[in-house]
Amino acid sequence: KHLLQEFSDFARFPSPRPAPFRVRGLLADLETLHGRDVAEGRLSFSPIDSDPTITADQGQIQQALINLIKNGLEALEGAGRVTVTGTTRGDTLEIAVADTGPGLSDEQRANLFVPGFTTKATGSGLGLTIVERIVSDHRGTIAVDHRPAGGTIVCVRLPLEPRS
Repeated sequence: KHLLQEFSDFARFPSPRPAPFRVRGLLADLETLHGRDVAEGRLSFSPIDSDPTITADQGQIQQALINLIKNGLEALEGAGRVTVTGTTRGDTLEIAVADTGPGLSDEQRANLFVPGFTTKATGSGLGLTIVERIVSDHRGTIAVDHRPAGGTIVCVRLPLEPRS
């Protein structure tokens, strides 16, 4: 019943309601929200190289990042760590969530955004599907890759400028 409700909610996912907001503020809110993991050293936020303003639905972007951070934290084994970094490249904002977990197989990476696919014993398999939908609805891209030192890195790229 719970899984059916999540799929139903996903189908009714609201359209973005863009408004300008500062990226540093968003990252600071996420750091506060995850204060316990930050205090325990499991999660860190690197300062963004500038303080760009982005025009997007802040609540949806925050939800996407919460999902990515949650996945990273759940992937950790032992004394692992998740790092969130932000940077700007021209007219694009890049936010990367990297973990030091076991990483993903090629098959897992190929299915990450398929509704219902999960690498966990519990969960609906909608977290990354929702992230992809949010990023796509904001004219962005998402890429998942291996970290050179082990683990996974998810990079979200969003345009800084609103749609013309």
